[in-house]
This record gives sequence, structure tokens and C-alpha cells, in this order.
Amino acid sequence: MRKILSIWVVLFLLATTGCQKDDFFDKFPPEIMFFQNTKVENADFNQITLTQGTTQYQVKARVSAPFKLKEIKIYVKSGSNETLLNTITTFGSTPTEYFVYQDITGLAGTTDVKFMAWDMDGRLTEKTFKILFN
Repeated sequence: MRKILSIWVVLFLLATTGCQKDDFFDKFPPEIMFFQNTKVENADFNQITLTQGTTQYQVKARVSAPFKLKEIKIYVKSGSNETLLNTITTFGSTPTEYFVYQDITGLAGTTDVKFMAWDMDGRLTEKTFKILFN
């Protein structure tokens, strides 16, 4: 009798907890990965040192989200000034992955380029690329 009762308890627990929706993709916020050449080669690449006198650089990033991208904002911060440079809301036929090629001009010193990416579920990821000078 005790064995039958144990089986019923286990079946009851499985039935009540097995109905919860657990979407695999809900666990992953957007991802931002910077790269230098044609593809992401180093997941830790987040800064570059340029030669003094260089005034422009193209920041490249792969932004992805399993639950589709909603919006990407790019800010430039030099000193205490932060300026919105670009807002992207159209992602074409592959809304889960987007490659950004953002030209940064007027460089005069250390500059931070901040990327903010939202997915369709409202999750936010923020990552900064630092431009340094030697």
C-alpha cells in the first residue's frame, strides 16, 4: 500500500510541475560581440589602441538574440559627453542576428562606444568598446 501511495505522489508531482512553460530561449538575453576583421575571432575583443592622430575607426559588432532583436542603440562617449549616434530597429530577414558596422569620426582621445541591444521580450544587454591611443 505504501508503494502505491508513493507512486501516486510522484505522479501527482510530475503532473503539476510538468505543465509549467519553460521556454529555452527565455534564458538568453541579447549578445553583443565586437570583431576586427570579417568575423568574431575573439569573444573578449572589446578595445583597440590606435596611433595618435587617427581620427576615425569603424566599430564592428555581431548582435544576436534568440528571441529576435527589437532595437540597437549606439552611443559615443568622449570625456563627459555621451551622444546617441545610431538607432537600429529594422533587421531584415534574420531578426535574430545583425551585423553592425558603425563609423566613429572626429576621434581626438580615448572614446567609448556603447552598444545597447533589446530583444522582443524586453531583455537588455549593454557592452562598451573602448578606443585608446598610444
